[in-house]
Amino acid sequence: QNDLIGIAQAERMYFTQNSSYTDLATLASSGTMNIARTGRDGYTYTAEASGNGFTVTARYTAPPVEMPKGVAPPHWPTYTIDQTMEIHQGD
Repeated sequence: QNDLIGIAQAERMYFTQNSSYTDLATLASSGTMNIARTGRDGYTYTAEASGNGFTVTARYTAPPVEMPKGVAPPHWPTYTIDQTMEIHQGD
């Protein structure tokens, strides 16, 4: 969740400088974002910009964990943050 907050803060800083939001690649190449990775612990980060808003998403994309027969694998929720700086957890 700290990575999402860091990316969202970079989006806000980029907006202050450029009057628009942008994607992760541009945040990194412009030096606005200090987070070099695009994911962590099986999660992959994406950022979508539209008009005067953005949504950063952390989605679990690692291969499924192999579980013993009859045991359900763990649930990996999706997390999002937008220009309100509130983190939301979805299924």
